[in-house]
Parts: sequence; C-alpha cells; structure tokens
Amino acid sequence: MIKRMRFGCTVWALMQGIAAGAQAADCTVNVPSPYHFGSYDTLNDLDIAIDYTVTCSRTTQGVEVVNVVVTFSPGSGTYAQRTMSNGSSTLTYNLYKDAARTQIRGDGTAGTVTGTARFVLNAPQSTQSASGTIYGRIFGGQNVTPGTYSTTIPITVTMTF
Repeated sequence: MIKRMRFGCTVWALMQGIAAGAQAADCTVNVPSPYHFGSYDTLNDLDIAIDYTVTCSRTTQGVEVVNVVVTFSPGSGTYAQRTMSNGSSTLTYNLYKDAARTQIRGDGTAGTVTGTARFVLNAPQSTQSASGTIYGRIFGGQNVTPGTYSTTIPITVTMTF
C-alpha cells in the first residue's frame, strides 16, 4: 500500500555581519520559503532542489571585500539525520550541498559543509550575487502515519568585511 503525504520545510535566514572596520556594504539572502517536497509514497526516496541567492551591494565610493559563509542548522534531529514531524510521528530527511547528495549542509562540524562566497565590491560596479542550491531528500522505506509533516531549518549568513 502506498501512503501519500505532504511535507513542507520552512527555511529562514539570519544575517550576521562581522565588521573589520567601517562597512559600506549590505548583503541580503533570498531563499524561497516555505518549500515543499510534495507527496511521499514511502517506497522511494523523494528529492527536491531549491535555489538561493546571496546579493551584496556597495552604495559609497571605494572598494569593499565581503566574505560570506552560509551555514545551516540541524533543525529537528541531527546533521546526520534531520527529522520533520506530524504530531508525535517523525519523518527522516536531509539537506545536501551536491546533487549526488553526499555532502550534508551544516555549520562545518561533524563532517558537514558550508557555502561560501567572496565579493569584491567597487562602486559604481557595486552589486554582485552568488547562487547556491539546497538539495533535499526524504529517505524511502519509512512507514509513517499519513499527514502533513513540517520543520524549520534556520540558515545563518555571516559576512566578514
């Protein structure tokens, strides 16, 4: 018997700047949220890919170098096994940096990887963007109660000027 359920994952971003001097750059992150895996049939892996963009701009004359590190919280569960819930039922999934789903997105600890970008902003050519992809997988073979499963994964974007 195939069980079908919906899953939604809310991703929110926390911007954190670490200034080494006077800063004249602003950075933003755009992550579509919430994103949905869709219907899960319990027999097979269910994969998604979500793109995000980090954009940094300089509004005054001069050069600003901005190093950006994007880290992901484990959310519910651990980096090795993230979980989402529907009441007391849980469903295991994970988030990856690569399409082969071998590099777990995290904070650089416990074998996880972060996203990085470096911007050299020189007004008037003052805006640059870098994109990344979040690859997600719900693992097949989980015998769970049908319903809507959800979780929240905080993303932290740290900028060093």
